[in-house]
Amino acid sequence: MADLFEKVKVMGQKAALTAQQYGETALQWKMKLLKKQQQKLRQKLAARKAEKVFSEFGLEIYRLIKEGVTDWQNAPSVKEKLEKMKLAEADIAQFNQIIEEIERAFEEKKREIREKFEARKKKLESSEAAQEQTEKPEEPAE
Repeated sequence: MADLFEKVKVMGQKAALTAQQYGETALQWKMKLLKKQQQKLRQKLAARKAEKVFSEFGLEIYRLIKEGVTDWQNAPSVKEKLEKMKLAEADIAQFNQIIEEIERAFEEKKREIREKFEARKKKLESSEAAQEQTEKPEEPAE
């Protein structure tokens, strides 16, 4: 009878470990979502800034053409706006890299959690097996 209670206890401990593993994984998943949403919001703000820079670039070219400047490609104001455009595009690309890094970090954390709980379950199973070995009496040899 005690053996049955021990097996039920071990099964309950395994179920608790599994629930804890899924809970930690879910928490990490939620954190990943929050981080990704934050980065996507920043990316949208950077995209708006880039649109503004693109608009200013177009307005500057239009202004120069309207003034009759034929060599507007070499104008310092156009070069300045072009540099701002490059920086804005790089800013947007940076957010894509950050989001990919968040995904990789989540997958790594999920793997670590799985390994940690697998080790705990194996330890529980080995202690159960060791306990069963000590509880079984030696059968006398005939």
